[in-house]
Amino acid sequence: MFCREQAARLGQRHDEIRAAGAQLIAIGNGHEHWARAFIEEEGIEFPVYVDPGRRAYEHFGMRRGLTEVFGPKSMKHSLRAMSRGHFQSQTRGDGLQNGGVIVLDESGAIVYEHVEDEAGDLADLDEVVSALN
Repeated sequence: MFCREQAARLGQRHDEIRAAGAQLIAIGNGHEHWARAFIEEEGIEFPVYVDPGRRAYEHFGMRRGLTEVFGPKSMKHSLRAMSRGHFQSQTRGDGLQNGGVIVLDESGAIVYEHVEDEAGDLADLDEVVSALN
């Protein structure tokens, strides 16, 4: 549900992100056929790549595990996501893997990084957009 919420939030800011000269992409940890379904179901208008081996997640230190997914804060985040119309469907990919938002400059240097502490700890998109400028 949180990947759906995050994709929707980023999609709402996609024009702003492009106007800053940036390219928005998403990386999921499932397989290509699941990504195609996700793109269609959610109306995604930016590239979505797949990383079933989770190498990008490991590279950026994204957290993974039961306590990161099923903690009390995650339950609170679940209520927020559901109140915004985002519900858990069939898990596609590694359901124990948390995500984040990474902003890289042209040289590949990290200019903004948000690694989720627990499932649903989404990045502040005002901070993300600020990092683009």
